Amino acid sequence: MTQAHAHAGWLALALVADQVACFSHQGGWSWRRESVHGEEWYLLPQAGGGLPAVLDELSLRFNRSDRLAGFEVHLLVSQGALSRVTDVGRDLAGVGCQRWQVLRWEPLRDRAGMLAGTLAEEPLPAQGWLQAHLLPLLESTFHYRDEAGAAERARAQRQHEDTLESLRAERLRLQADLNAMRDQLAALQRPSVEALLTYLPAIYRQVFGVISASDLALLGGETRVPQIASPWSEPSADTLLTLQRQIHRLPTQERDRLREFCLRLPHKLEVRPEMRAWLRSE
Repeated sequence: MTQAHAHAGWLALALVADQVACFSHQGGWSWRRESVHGEEWYLLPQAGGGLPAVLDELSLRFNRSDRLAGFEVHLLVSQGALSRVTDVGRDLAGVGCQRWQVLRWEPLRDRAGMLAGTLAEEPLPAQGWLQAHLLPLLESTFHYRDEAGAAERARAQRQHEDTLESLRAERLRLQADLNAMRDQLAALQRPSVEALLTYLPAIYRQVFGVISASDLALLGGETRVPQIASPWSEPSADTLLTLQRQIHRLPTQERDRLREFCLRLPHKLEVRPEMRAWLRSE
């Protein structure tokens, strides 16, 4: 097919001698009889073979914009009716159908009768027998692949979902490992508690009135809580100047660790004016 069409269902046309019976199968329905000109078995006219007119009537009945393009057509043809399907490809193309096959009537009829334990009436079987025995055999023979394909697609979908879930779990595990390594790296890179005790007062006003000794130990990654006088006395101006000079002269790595630690502090601290430029520098 050169163009995709929504699957509408299947059509089965039984051509026995000079008569035709039609059935459709759409969606979840069972096989349904489709009369032709109001007849269960319609006598085909001799002139023109009669099949194109039957196909036109069915196409109009289903009222689809693509005519019969969405249907898969099975023609069950008896020995005496083979001459009526010599141009079946052209006839079906005239109503847009590209998916069709011609099957011999007699072998299918005989197998359905054997499986059902009740033979078809001659010359024309009752339509109830066709719907109960022959058409289900046709469906199981040629459309089991649809069910198998659906089962395979469902299995593949489940496998895909299981794989996605496994990948999500693995991603979460790797993210947790990465976070742990980042925490370990941060612990190695943060300043010591001694350095914080020394330099934080030179950067912030009344820093130990906001950060307690126990908080400072936690922030510094130590279990030993330092001794901080309470109330805390601010350093003298000369001491502040000396400490601030020392901060500027620290080795680059130590200075960067101290600045990064300060930038991460969530506490509301007042930065000393003379250290604001240092804290913003990179």
